[in-house]
Amino acid sequence: MRLLLAFKKQNFKKNIFTLFGILFFMASLNAQDLPSINKDRLKLSREGMTFLTSWAAVNIAGGSAAYYLAKDREWKYFHEMNVFWNTVNLGLGISGLLMERKSKADLNMEQSLKAQKRVERIFLVNSGIDLIYIGSGLAMRQMQNAKNPERMRGYGNALILQGSFLLVFDGVEYFLHRSNGYRYKTSKLSFNFNGNSVGLSYNFSK
Repeated sequence: MRLLLAFKKQNFKKNIFTLFGILFFMASLNAQDLPSINKDRLKLSREGMTFLTSWAAVNIAGGSAAYYLAKDREWKYFHEMNVFWNTVNLGLGISGLLMERKSKADLNMEQSLKAQKRVERIFLVNSGIDLIYIGSGLAMRQMQNAKNPERMRGYGNALILQGSFLLVFDGVEYFLHRSNGYRYKTSKLSFNFNGNSVGLSYNFSK
């Protein structure tokens, strides 16, 4: 959205207070919105890391029990990899929660946009890595000539499962953060003078 204001030379003094009043009002709106948007971004991150931590804990507990109960070797390897994999996920989830607690919501516009782009980039890159996990799992399933094909199939199935979960998780988190990021408004002011009037344009871009 672009707001255009123009003042004639003879009316400039009369309207100068109106001009600055409008600018002050717009700046105030942006200042009030920033903490709210930043708090929502931190809330999304906290909820995401809580969900990841819960998923990891359930997989570690369930996978450990299933490993000892399973009689088929392929299934044992499947549960074994799930436990190994989610031990890492648990560490990432806990570290993410600790980092989120240290994050602040009282950022200026430049800092807010930088933090927003960073979190979006993380989930977008992770989505690409998740596809590699799934592809690696599919490849391991085809290694029939390996010394232990049951391990390859078990580990491969676990990679496909965990990679698929992370792909959905990272994709959902990306779009949630992206949606919240649309609320940021950056402003650009430009002035022009043609000898008879002064013009002001106030441009909002998402």
